[in-house]
Amino acid sequence: MTEITKAVELNTDMSHWPTGAKHYRLGDGSYVVIEVDERDDRLDEQVNQITRLTGGAAYTYTPRPTVVIAVDENACAVSLDRLHEFEPGTSHTQALALIGP
Repeated sequence: MTEITKAVELNTDMSHWPTGAKHYRLGDGSYVVIEVDERDDRLDEQVNQITRLTGGAAYTYTPRPTVVIAVDENACAVSLDRLHEFEPGTSHTQALALIGP
């Protein structure tokens, strides 16, 4: 069993993180937050409908990458550096597999 397969999602209050952030304890005892852009694409169309009605410019959203950030046991960042950054749309499970053991 690899260390990553031992990763455990923690039931931490993540209200101070963006939507899509989950807190994990890895097999080596370290902690990370993996933040996935969970944006709802339907919002773009709603904004563009309003924009067309009001004569404004079209709205374009650029998806954020999936990021892995080192944190402590309370999900407080230990640094502002990203440990890893993956293409937008990378899931939490995929990110765990990509960071390796």
